[in-house]
Amino acid sequence: MAQTHRLSPDYDPNEGLRARIKARWDKGKAPWARFKIDVSCPSVVTSGLPVTLTFSLAHDERSKELVDPPPVYLRRISAKLTSKLRVRIPSRALLGSSDMTDTHTDKQTLMDKLYYNAGQMLFDGATETTPIFPAHLVPAFQTFGLALEHTLKIELWGECAQEKFHITPFKEKLVIAKDIPGQSDEAPNPLPGYVKVAESSADAPPPEDDDTVPPPYQVLSKD
Repeated sequence: MAQTHRLSPDYDPNEGLRARIKARWDKGKAPWARFKIDVSCPSVVTSGLPVTLTFSLAHDERSKELVDPPPVYLRRISAKLTSKLRVRIPSRALLGSSDMTDTHTDKQTLMDKLYYNAGQMLFDGATETTPIFPAHLVPAFQTFGLALEHTLKIELWGECAQEKFHITPFKEKLVIAKDIPGQSDEAPNPLPGYVKVAESSADAPPPEDDDTVPPPYQVLSKD
């Protein structure tokens, strides 16, 4: 939500000090506008490839003097990935079983982008592409004693009518898959010892030599 006298249609950008002080005292009477920003991200991402983020901007109620919704500008976007590895070591003590647990957390910034000048005007359906996800990331898994999970957190800094805001529209777990290089169109290598026999262009086998022809069949007469 943004509430400021700068949303008023009669706002003078060259206002003096007295006007700014008066506007500060009367801020509760200033025009206002509500809006909501969401960010969507694929639930399954591939390491070694970038990810496309999609923005959703929904304008809600606003003051009656505002005919059109005010523009919203994006000034900064940050994407941070948190990888958490949980380890459980079962043990048996004299007074009963007691499992030992430990957690290792690794945080890395995948993206921290600034928009200079007036910022990037935000609209519903806008997209932003992150750098490639690190190729060394291990896909999430869970076994009897180990569990690895990844959580992506996206933060936005922006402003509306020079009223700044900072929100976290996305913080969810991700499934990270490994990138499988494309297979070649060529046939795979044959097994060891395999010998390819050249195909013959003749339709019939070659004629037999005379030495290899069996003798003619003879019928013996009965005496």
